[in-house]
Amino acid sequence: MTKGTTIPVFFAVDNRYVPYLAAALISLQTQANPADHYQIKILYQKQHLSVHNQQQLATLIKPKTSLEFVALDTGLWDKLGQDPNTLRADYLTLTIYYRLFIANLFPQYERGIYLDADVIINYDLGYLYRLNLHEQMIGAVTDAFISHHQVTANYAEQAIGVPRNEYFNSGILLLDLKQMRACQLSQHFLYLMNKYHFPLIAPDQDYLNAIGHQRLFLLANEWNFQTEYPLATITQPKIVHYNLYGKPWHYNNIAFQDLFWQALQQTPYYTQVKKEQQLYLNSPQKIQADKDHKALLLKRVCDIPQQTPTFKTAAMQGEQVQI
Repeated sequence: MTKGTTIPVFFAVDNRYVPYLAAALISLQTQANPADHYQIKILYQKQHLSVHNQQQLATLIKPKTSLEFVALDTGLWDKLGQDPNTLRADYLTLTIYYRLFIANLFPQYERGIYLDADVIINYDLGYLYRLNLHEQMIGAVTDAFISHHQVTANYAEQAIGVPRNEYFNSGILLLDLKQMRACQLSQHFLYLMNKYHFPLIAPDQDYLNAIGHQRLFLLANEWNFQTEYPLATITQPKIVHYNLYGKPWHYNNIAFQDLFWQALQQTPYYTQVKKEQQLYLNSPQKIQADKDHKALLLKRVCDIPQQTPTFKTAAMQGEQVQI
């Protein structure tokens, strides 16, 4: 790859995830081809990302990379019909929905990469950006938590209406933004959400799976190595995703945790996060809370397919779910 390319990369964060985003930004730039230009867009909700944290993140940016903070509509929750779904049966956050609006917010781009903040990039993202999507709209990796067991697989098949091995994780996405605009994905999402308010365990991810299933190209697992339920033995993952509850900033013995700490050491947040980890490890209440949330998540995975409406029942009744 000798010819440089402009590569837009999108994150969505609030203050609580800024330290981990800092590590992700360091890793991205460490692996980047110097011929490419990365345009990083940080999507956030006003009052939920401090000026101080924005300034700290800006200090991490190197030549050939630009950083822009994009404040989103303060009325987003109203547009979502004040949807009550939580992430991982844990907490309510609007940042998870921002990826659904990227295509409309940035009409200048035809393609882009979306990344969750709890990742470490271990390979040049330019290779991901240039992958052939074979005319599909979404490039993603199968979700390890859902596909690993029949109980969780039943959630994908009966609640979302997609096969277990084609239910994807939305933490790393290669997006054909031009197709998303043409299909009016964000408008269709808002229509379905406001009409049905489906009970879900991972709201943004579930909507993307239900709506975009026919426009999915599955990527190799190495592009989204999910540490809590690895899909395969991978010794050199291209992107490490510390999803679910196994966070290296909370626990020890997390797969590829050294990559996180090495990147974090190059940020202003290292000492703060190390202290937070020790407090977490010394707090039986926090550890028990993770166990309780995980148990609740598994209970919801079992219960939701029996409830109505689901994406599957809506489609069986004639609703157009997929685009």
